Amino acid sequence: MMAETQEKQQGLREHYEEGVKLHTELKSMSTSTEGYEEKRLKALHHFKKSSELVRELSVFSSNEEYSEHSAASLKYVLTSAYTADLITMTKVITDDPERNQRRLRTLENAKTYKVEFLELCISLSIRDAKSLAKYIEMKPGARLDRDVKLATMKGTKAAETTLKELTDKMASVKSHEIDDDEDIGREHVLAMINLWIYKICNLLEICMREVDMLTHIVSKEAEKPQSPSQSQRSQEAERTPSKPITLTKADIERMSRTGESINRADFKLINRGYGPIGAPTMTLDEFADQEMLKAAEASARQAQEPVEDENDDSDAKADAATYKARAWDEFKDNVRRGDGNRYNMG
Repeated sequence: MMAETQEKQQGLREHYEEGVKLHTELKSMSTSTEGYEEKRLKALHHFKKSSELVRELSVFSSNEEYSEHSAASLKYVLTSAYTADLITMTKVITDDPERNQRRLRTLENAKTYKVEFLELCISLSIRDAKSLAKYIEMKPGARLDRDVKLATMKGTKAAETTLKELTDKMASVKSHEIDDDEDIGREHVLAMINLWIYKICNLLEICMREVDMLTHIVSKEAEKPQSPSQSQRSQEAERTPSKPITLTKADIERMSRTGESINRADFKLINRGYGPIGAPTMTLDEFADQEMLKAAEASARQAQEPVEDENDDSDAKADAATYKARAWDEFKDNVRRGDGNRYNMG
């Protein structure tokens, strides 16, 4: 029994460390990079195995607090956070006709792990329930106040600074510059958890906004008549085009004698399957849905950008305006009006 437990603990360490390594590599890769999706799925497998082993070994229980755990076990709190982030990083295939439905399922799946992470932090008394309740209970389309966003932004910056300082201390521990201290290890893990709490809260808000937009688009798609699938369109494009009508001089002379005319619909443009020049490529509803999806993606990108505090640079702007006005006054004192206007122009 003891040997089996030790084997599971070893497996937990290996799966978790390999998952963190792959996640770090993915953060520096583009979704279009070859092997991206394969690496993402591999990392996701390691973290899901870690979650299974955490439950089997009962690493965390409902009546424990984080202070009762060592750094070695406390780091596994992040398993759900990493899993949620990897699910959100799923590559979106733009030419997939069901991409909106797939993305919606992906976001809902990721939300489950995000909430699981926040609830575990509350259970271990890392954070109080009141500060995280608004994120756990957040509904699609919900928006937070500006003050809350600013507080989250400042908290994220402070957490990043603290984590960097503790990372430097950990490097000193490993290089034996200072005595090995278990407390530094625990503080380092807690700083990582604290930073991930801010990240997950921010991602939850973005996720709920995107879910609201996609839900609207998917419901509209369900209401309108089904359009030909992408595969059907591809097959039609690959068909051999009809033989075009060729007008000869004899045809024109015959038509002038008999008064015969030609139906313009019989003329077909030789093309590569894109349709006649000027023909619409999508319906108005499809165009509206496409624009709404672009707006949702732009909103998500904007939400990830840090919110600037309007009061931070007010003094700098005032100083800049003062210096500019002062320089202009000095210029007018030193340069007479009309200097350099040798041709009396203007």
